[in-house]
Parts: sequence; structure tokens; C-alpha cells
Amino acid sequence: MASNLGLTQANGERAADMAQDLKKNVVNMWHAWFPTPPPTSSSSSSTATPTTTSTLDSAKALLQSPTSGSQSLSIHSQQQGRPAKNQRLTNSYSLGSKAGSESFMSLGGNRSPPSSEQQQPLSPPRGYSLDIPDRKSASTSPVSSLGRAGKDTSIQIVHEANDPIASRSSTCVPPPSNLSTEPIYLMGKLYPPSPTQWTDFQRDFTSGLIWCTYRHSYPPIKPSTFSTDVGWGCMLRSGQGLLANALAIQFMGRGWNRPVPGDPMWDIYVRILSWFLDDMNARSPFSVHRIALLGKQLGKNIGEWFGPSTTSQVTKALVHNYPESGLGVYVTTDGVVYKDQVEEAATLKKSNGFGHLLILVTIRLGIDKLNPIYNDAIKATFEFPQTLGIAGGRPSSSYYFVGYQGDDLFYLDPHHSRCVVESKDLKDYTAEDFSTYHCETIRKIDINAIDPSMLLAFYCRDRADFDSFCVKVQELNARPGMGSSIFTIGEKAPDYNDDDDGRLLSVADEEDDDLELIL
Repeated sequence: MASNLGLTQANGERAADMAQDLKKNVVNMWHAWFPTPPPTSSSSSSTATPTTTSTLDSAKALLQSPTSGSQSLSIHSQQQGRPAKNQRLTNSYSLGSKAGSESFMSLGGNRSPPSSEQQQPLSPPRGYSLDIPDRKSASTSPVSSLGRAGKDTSIQIVHEANDPIASRSSTCVPPPSNLSTEPIYLMGKLYPPSPTQWTDFQRDFTSGLIWCTYRHSYPPIKPSTFSTDVGWGCMLRSGQGLLANALAIQFMGRGWNRPVPGDPMWDIYVRILSWFLDDMNARSPFSVHRIALLGKQLGKNIGEWFGPSTTSQVTKALVHNYPESGLGVYVTTDGVVYKDQVEEAATLKKSNGFGHLLILVTIRLGIDKLNPIYNDAIKATFEFPQTLGIAGGRPSSSYYFVGYQGDDLFYLDPHHSRCVVESKDLKDYTAEDFSTYHCETIRKIDINAIDPSMLLAFYCRDRADFDSFCVKVQELNARPGMGSSIFTIGEKAPDYNDDDDGRLLSVADEEDDDLELIL
């Protein structure tokens, strides 16, 4: 009996030791994960618990705040050593005084958790960086906007216009600033490196460009069942962007900004955007449905990715089939803009002379990657008053480039899925209906990271504008230190059906008695 009692007592002591060790482990884990100690009494509970709850509630409220685009902001909880439950590892991009200066982390990369000696502030002080989820996890599209897996250290988020933190008072984060001494060019317009001009650039980027993106929930593109172009339509949307901005400039002039109901340009603005709605009705001649079906005639199945060449040919056919646009389209694929062919394209829609013209130049400036000898020439095209930008940019993925600063290209990213805008009477549209056709986020990418295959676009209002364009191209190609030209101007296209070589007989068709075969 005594021995059994001693054994029971020993087991009890061992159990007590195990319980004590378990308690210590729990306390150590709590200290490792949270900066504040766990509540040990009713008095400590009344002080420590409200602090943690307030912190998490504030973070939750911030995360639930609406943001523009796909870049939703995140805040670290006050845990140490590992992320909170359901929290995604993030990459840092600068806002405020560091905007545009550098990328702290690459998209798709991993971020080390904060050490136990460091605490992530709930709200960043003036000029500090914010954590933004990597694009693949944050995008509303089920596919990555990079079009492939892996890291991309070249992409930077410059400014999120509807950022719930950046939009607060200056006591938290100052307005985005431009620290670079390099000038900015956006669609042919110069913005000197000064605060005022930076503000003008922000306004024109977010309000003076039409942004075409993935859409979903539209009527199927028959005979297929596709009701979204997510994953395959980025080049189609970039091509739409080129054409939409050409028409906006044609009807509203360069320097236009997004109108509101009641403005003189509102009806024109609504009509232009209605042409690009995702439907097969006659009021949407430039819909993704018509683009995909025309691509099928060129050998591209519905749901298959387009390249720059296919996009240019489809754009030409779309405009040709809709004369109400009043626009002529000229496409060149050999790096030469021939004046006689331009003359024919520009007068096709206008019997009394040279009309509005969209020039599309498809080029490839390298094999696997862009040859850097073309960098300066590419950037210089954004300085042309006639420029509409460039579509292309990533392997099997496309961006719409609209300007540059230094070695960075500003672009509109089509890899964001938006719900379709339903077709209705033009008078029934509101400003909110078309809000997703304008990008509130300014993005840029290093020019050395873009794909060599691209589609350049230019808009000429009349003959004088085209003549000025030709002079610009010739001056660019003659500029000292420019490197290699990306395209040239020619007077007349060669006639390949009437050349001297065509009259020569091939060796296979002619017997030569003097020819000896030497074995």
C-alpha cells in the first residue's frame, strides 16, 4: 500500500513538472509572437488586452478600406517572429517622399519576418514605406499580371492615388513627390522635374488616359463559351488601349481629361467608350468579341494569345469595318513607313484630302530580350507629339507603355479583371460606370526588362502633322550617339511583283550545257 502511494505521489510530481514546463513553453511562445506579455491577472488583462485588440481592429479596418486597382495595402500585426494567421508575406514599395526612387523588394520575392527586436509600426511615419502584397496574390485576376511565375525586380509602384493612408492628412504621409531630376514624358508632353509638374503628370496619367483591362461576366464569345479574357486577352486589351486613346485624341484633342456629366465633352466621351464595351451589338464595334473573331480569321483561336503583328492587323480591320470612326489605319511590319502607302490609307476615309491617321509599326528589337542599343530610340518616341505609346513588353504578356523618366517606362497594366460594363442607352451612363477605364495607380518598369517584340502607335491629325512626324523620325535617326534606329521613313514601297529578279530564270527551269557536275 505504501509502495503504491509512493508511486502515485511520484507520478503526481512528474505530472506537475510537465504542467509547469508546458506553461513555460506557452509563455515563451507568447513572448516570441507578441510584443506585449500575456494577461496573468485581472489587472493585467484590463491593460494589455485592449491594446492588442485595438491594434488588430485598426489593422483590420485599414485592410478593409477600398483601394484602387489590385494593390491592396497590408499592415503587420504586432506579432514577432512569424506572420499573423491568414496574413500574406508582402513586398515593400515606396510611397511619400521615397516614391519612385527605388523598389525595396522584388515582386514575387520573399520577405523576412521582423526580428524580435524590431516592431513594425501600425501607421508609417512621414516618408516611410508601406507593405503592398505581391502582384500575384493581390490581383483580382486569377493569373499573375507578370504572365509567368518568378521574380521581377524591375517593376515599381510609384503612387496609389486612392491609397487610404496616402490620402490622409500630411501628418501621416505627405503627398507623393518626385525626387528624380530627370524630366517626364507622357504621350508626347513634357513634365519638368518640379513638384507642380509632378502633380500635373499625376492628373494626366490618372484622368487623361483610357485604360483597357481584362473583363469578366460578359456574353460568351460564340462559338466558344469564353465569358472572360482573363489569362489570354492582355494584348487584345493593350491594342484596345492604343485605339481608344487615338479616338479620344481625335475627338477631344490632346490634353483631354476625364469629363463628368454636364461637361461639353461628356457625350463624346461616353460614345467613344461605348465602342469598346464587351458585347456583339452594333454599338460596340471594337469589343473583345469582334477582336477575337477577327483573330480567328487570321489563324488565332478564341482564347489564344495575340502578338503585336496580329493585333495591328485586327485593329486595321476593325477600323476599316467602322467608317463612322473617321480614322484611317496604316500598318508596317518591315520597319519602314512608306509615304505613298500612308497617303492611300489617310485618304481612304476622306475624299477631300488627308484625314485622321493611326500609324502602327510592329518591330522586334532583339532575340530573347531587348537589345540595349535601341533603348534611347524607344524612349525618344515618347517625346513625339504624335505618339500613342507602345503595346507589348513581356514574354507572353503585354503592357501599354505611355511615357518614360530616365530608364523607366510608365505603363498601364491590363492584367486586372473588372466586371463587364453593360450596354445601355448613352444617356443612361454615369461617371461611375466608366470609372474602371481610368487607372489610379502609376506604375513603371525598367526598359531593360521589356520584351523585344512590340507595337508602336502614332496618331496624325492631318498632312502637316504627318510631315512633322516624318521630320521627327529622320532627326531621331540622325541624332549623334542615338545608336540604331528602330524604324525609318521611305518615299515609295517597293513593288515586289515588278522587279528585275522576277524576270530571271531559276536554275531549276534552265538547262546549262556548259554546267558540269564535279563528283
